[in-house]
Amino acid sequence: MAFDGYLVKIYGTENVNTDYEIPYKYIKFDSYQVFQSTTDLDSYRDQTGRLQRTALTHKPVKVEFETPAMLTNEDFAAFMLQIRIRYINATEKKVSARVYVPEIDDYEDQDMYIPDIQPSIYRYNKAIGKLQYNPIRIALIGY
Repeated sequence: MAFDGYLVKIYGTENVNTDYEIPYKYIKFDSYQVFQSTTDLDSYRDQTGRLQRTALTHKPVKVEFETPAMLTNEDFAAFMLQIRIRYINATEKKVSARVYVPEIDDYEDQDMYIPDIQPSIYRYNKAIGKLQYNPIRIALIGY
């Protein structure tokens, strides 16, 4: 499989049975980064200094992107609501997601958590009566 028209999809849950493909209006394209982390089991250096490595097949994925600048508080709240209602575990901010990994030109399905999000306000726009934010970093990290 190759790229299928979206970068990140959050799967539905028992409570919300529809999936949520994150719309491009919430992704600043030049900020989208993803990598697969090779994990090891009990790797060590032997007495000659050579690495004795046992690489595992499970490769947790980490994806990061920023939202475009000037999202309003209303838009950001709507975006986050679509993610929050699909949490598998709200305390962990855990979701089941499919993310596009350019390295393999394919998607990976994993349970992931969303680390703390730190929006910063750019201004209050009196003309539209809303707050506007600087770009906001969003990450999803595989278990």
